[in-house]
Amino acid sequence: MKNIAITVFFLAFGTLLSAQEVSLSKHSLRLNFLNPGIGGEFQITPNQTFSTNLTLVPFISSRTAYDSKRPYYFGLLPTFDAEYRFYFNRQQRINRGRSVFKNTGFYIAPRFSYSINPINIYGRARGRFDPTFKAGAVIGFQKTFKSNLQLGVHAGVGVRGTYLGISPHYFVGFRLGYIFNRKKRRSRSTPKFKF
Repeated sequence: MKNIAITVFFLAFGTLLSAQEVSLSKHSLRLNFLNPGIGGEFQITPNQTFSTNLTLVPFISSRTAYDSKRPYYFGLLPTFDAEYRFYFNRQQRINRGRSVFKNTGFYIAPRFSYSINPINIYGRARGRFDPTFKAGAVIGFQKTFKSNLQLGVHAGVGVRGTYLGISPHYFVGFRLGYIFNRKKRRSRSTPKFKF
């Protein structure tokens, strides 16, 4: 447990110590498909962003003792998560001629998520579902295509807290979404005439 805490500390706060001069997308609004919801990514410094999501995570459980006629329980788990991202290979991608379109690249980030009681859709839940928080550090990659479709994946370690106490936790996630951005206004310029 002590080693996990030390690893989380260095990964979470080491992101704040480095800086590169790279241009990132100022801000973006994202519609998530796999876990339905909305999210956003906001530039803090030229190579750091704050990413947040509000999603409904599908939740499935096996046979319940309370309802034997319905062998499965299905619901949606309202979840809020946030990451303070540091894009550590942006300049290398630019030097190699690779895309950095709308924050494409690798990042490390401290991550926090909070879930409340699930929304019941089918069956009845077995046991107790209290609010849950998770905190830790992740490494991730996201790719934004010119069509504004965005793919993302992340993995990491941290802790999970419930009414039972705190325990080690592993983060693994995959995201598919669509990016909405404000259109830039075109500046009006006076026509130039050649004589």
